Amino acid sequence: MPCGSGVSHVDIADSTREYSRYSYQDIHISARLMDDFMELASDNTKQDVETCGILGAFLLGWLSFRSTRVIICFVFPMYGRTIYFMIIPKQEATSSSCQARNEEEIFAIQDEHSLFSLGWIHTHPSQTCFMSSIDLHTQFSYQVMLPEAIAVVMAPTDPSRNYGIFRLSNPGGISVIRECDERGFILIENHQMGVPFMRSAPMSISTQISGWKILIYADSRTT
Repeated sequence: MPCGSGVSHVDIADSTREYSRYSYQDIHISARLMDDFMELASDNTKQDVETCGILGAFLLGWLSFRSTRVIICFVFPMYGRTIYFMIIPKQEATSSSCQARNEEEIFAIQDEHSLFSLGWIHTHPSQTCFMSSIDLHTQFSYQVMLPEAIAVVMAPTDPSRNYGIFRLSNPGGISVIRECDERGFILIENHQMGVPFMRSAPMSISTQISGWKILIYADSRTT
């Protein structure tokens, strides 16, 4: 976990810019957020069931957005976007999938708190840290709304790395998933048009971020 003893701040190198024609704002996330999310998901994790949450940020008046809804971040004109909220929605999950339910409730919550979606977080209880084909399609839906949107994967049993932060490359990954009509678990080659379509997202992970909140709307179901 990133929030280990003695860890106060971790910067993840921006490995996407050479694969993108777009300029992204920096994303800042609290290491505690990931730790607390895993604590909330512990019962599901013990039963080999995935758990998901939505990340977002507040909108400040200076920034013009197309009424995009988000939940876990504060937007600073010069310092990028800082994730300050995490929504745990009602959801249905299995050992290899997780789907939020009653999305209209999520939108209402976001409107109430003036938030916009900055990405999502989910667990891989018994799998390695990677993005499945279903995850890629989910990430696409976030990223077409906000290019900086990220996907956080928590994989507590992966011996090589127990978390990863990902983003589709643009145009590489975005183009591949946009043209993909397949659903469910399928094989998608991790290299298209000469560039990787999924890269680790540039992030600043810090234990010094305070004031963020978790909004829980439980009623999780397993299928």
